[in-house]
Amino acid sequence: DQDLATANEVSFTTDPELLVDIPSGASDNVTDTSITVTGETVDLGGASSTDAFFQYRIKTGENEPNNPWRSTDPVTLQSTETYQQTITGLQTETDFEIKAVAVASDGDNAESSIITVPTQPDIVVVTDTATRVGGTSADLNATVGSLAGISNADAFFEVKEVAAADFQRTTDKQTISSSGSFSDSIGNLDPETVHEYRAVVEAPSGNTGFGVSTIFETIKAADLEVSPATEVTATSAGLNGTINTIPQAQSAEGLFEFKEDAQSSFTETSVVRTVERSDSGTFNSVSFDTEIRSLSVGTVHQFRPVAKVSNGDRITGPTQSFETTNLITVRTDSVEN
Repeated sequence: DQDLATANEVSFTTDPELLVDIPSGASDNVTDTSITVTGETVDLGGASSTDAFFQYRIKTGENEPNNPWRSTDPVTLQSTETYQQTITGLQTETDFEIKAVAVASDGDNAESSIITVPTQPDIVVVTDTATRVGGTSADLNATVGSLAGISNADAFFEVKEVAAADFQRTTDKQTISSSGSFSDSIGNLDPETVHEYRAVVEAPSGNTGFGVSTIFETIKAADLEVSPATEVTATSAGLNGTINTIPQAQSAEGLFEFKEDAQSSFTETSVVRTVERSDSGTFNSVSFDTEIRSLSVGTVHQFRPVAKVSNGDRITGPTQSFETTNLITVRTDSVEN
């Protein structure tokens, strides 16, 4: 006979499994060169922490015969939670395979299932030639060839003097929803200076297209001179100015703006005189004047001449001051016969 022996029963518990995942819809933020991905550590598998990151490569069979996985920098997580990273420097209009990876402190590792995400196509924008270039202003122009399937984007221009290292100014953003041209004006430029500008189209996702920079040179601006006010009374004054020069092949409207010394903004008069210059002829100084009325009594006022040039420049001359006089009250006494 064979004896049958039974061992004592032993119970044990296995550690939970380390799990990592990419939730559905976690790669919506995609541009032409980047993909932002959200991962989630579902279970740390009993470890105290885990290093979480993503691995990515061009989808097998596209562009490269061998596609080694490249890794993002790991983030250390102490609990089950989500993490987000942006993968940059990617090729445009290319399918990428992405997976979440976790390496726990106890040595376990886990991977999520692979998702495929295509990068967007390029936004195509061309910086066109500047027009109506004046001494202090210019019209900037661009043509959008493709919005890369985007329904709307912000379009604007970046401007700098050529000698500057970085772009110094931007125009206001305007919303565009299709290919085609867009323009904007810029002022307060330095006369007789070479400027550089480029068009920029920026999608809500961050996908951005830049036009190649082009240059333009501002011309000599109109030159104005102011003369002292004349025939100043308690409520009126004569304003006097001179247009010394305007750019060739341009016309200009001469007027004045004035204000009380304590006021912050000027008031324009109507156009006093219009002058023109041919594309080759010289220009002789032209004086212009006007009278303003309904002024405050005994008050200091400021005024200056203004030239609105047909190229878009608005040039202001030097400022002069004058003070209206006080009213003289005449008292008439009755005379008894």
